[in-house]
Parts: sequence; C-alpha cells; structure tokens
Amino acid sequence: MTIIKQLQEHVTNENILYVEELSKIIIEENIKSLEELKRYEIKYNEKNDKFLSIEEIINECIKNIDESPYEYDGLLYDQIQKLKNERKLMDDELIDNKILHIVKYYYLTNRDNPFPYLTYQLIVQNKL
Repeated sequence: MTIIKQLQEHVTNENILYVEELSKIIIEENIKSLEELKRYEIKYNEKNDKFLSIEEIINECIKNIDESPYEYDGLLYDQIQKLKNERKLMDDELIDNKILHIVKYYYLTNRDNPFPYLTYQLIVQNKL
C-alpha cells in the first residue's frame, strides 16, 4: 500500500486539507516510502550543512512566527484569533503538541510544512 493510500484511510473533514498538502509533497518529490519521507523532512530542515534536531526546528519555527510582524495583515478577526490560539498552544511542554500546532499554524499562513513526516504520523495516529 502506498503512503498516499494509507493517508487516505485516515481522511476526515478536519484533516483533509493537511492530507492534500502532504499528498502534494509526496507526489511532487516522488516519495515512495515513509523512510524517503523522513529523509526528505531531515534534508528540508538542514541549515548551513547541519541537520537540526527536532527541538531546534521547533525553536526556529516559533522564532520565525514571533518575528513576523505582518502575519495578521489582511486577515479577518476570526482568522487572527485562530492563529493566536495556535501560537499559544505551541507553548505546551509536549513536543508532539508543539509540532501539531506548528503544522496547523504554518498551514493557515501558507508556509511550507517543516514536518511532513511527522504530519503523516499525526494523521495516521488520528491526532490531526
């Protein structure tokens, strides 16, 4: 079974947009296995020829969010509140929760998902 088919088995009304985004990455990058998806995520998060740890990636993502002064320009009140809520939830102690809310925030702001492999895991575990 392909990884896209595995994703499709876990599609819900709440996660369909994340599944579509992840499927697009898998197709565009010609990713055939979870191991390839994991290597893609590691390579995507490489900085200055150094592979970042999950904690470093999370900290970098949060720093980028906090340093984006124009993030809310042109958004409706409800959208702004949703983004602010997602940002607040990133302060959770659990790494999985931080990743979940970074993925949601990045999707809502049309940023590239820094965690495609972990997004896959969240979807198949029915956490996203």
